[in-house]
Amino acid sequence: MKWVVVIAVQTNLDLLNLSPSALGEGCMALGYSQCAFTVASLAEFIRGLGYQAIPSVSEFAQCVPFAMDAGLGELGRMNRLVTPEFGPAVRLCKIFTDMPMACDKPIDFGLVEFCKRCRRCAAACPSHALSFDEEPSFKTTGPWNNAGHNAWFDDASKCYQYSQQMGANTCSICLAACPYTKAACARAYAVGKATASVQPTVDGVFRIMKAASDPNKQKNPEEWWEPDPPNLGRGG
Repeated sequence: MKWVVVIAVQTNLDLLNLSPSALGEGCMALGYSQCAFTVASLAEFIRGLGYQAIPSVSEFAQCVPFAMDAGLGELGRMNRLVTPEFGPAVRLCKIFTDMPMACDKPIDFGLVEFCKRCRRCAAACPSHALSFDEEPSFKTTGPWNNAGHNAWFDDASKCYQYSQQMGANTCSICLAACPYTKAACARAYAVGKATASVQPTVDGVFRIMKAASDPNKQKNPEEWWEPDPPNLGRGG
């Protein structure tokens, strides 16, 4: 099994913005379910071509290093993979196979330089589990961190304790707070994202855009159950 196919599945932003809650947790569960279905289907297709294929979501190996090597994104301040298309609002899965294929390369879309100045995820974290340090380092915060690489390591213990207090297994507020987490139709964000860290002076503007007009603003879970307003339109 010399090759790995890595897939990033975008999570539901409406549910993500209801974190931390049971609905926000459903966002993560739905993402992992979609991952399981996707890799199972693709693995079966590869087997149909005559090769071996082992589908995996979180089993066997960590997804993030493979995703970085495959060029899906970079490691951001929240110590999560951030993709240029969907930000950190993704779930990852992979397939191990012996089917020969051309390998992709890691990418650099300016995320690390942007994260040095942004700090929005760290400011939004209610449990203070994310680092405000300007530079990433090799210093871990506890045994939950995988040592040996340069990163902004998170304090997973604080994050978990806060999530438990809120009645959830995961918090995910930092994912929704990231300026790269955006709706696909938010064209203004696409412009800001394209120039972020390529033109450092734009980074602050990109961050302010996120704060002032936020398509992914955190919402009250109770709003989920409110009925939609009646449709007053008429057909001709």
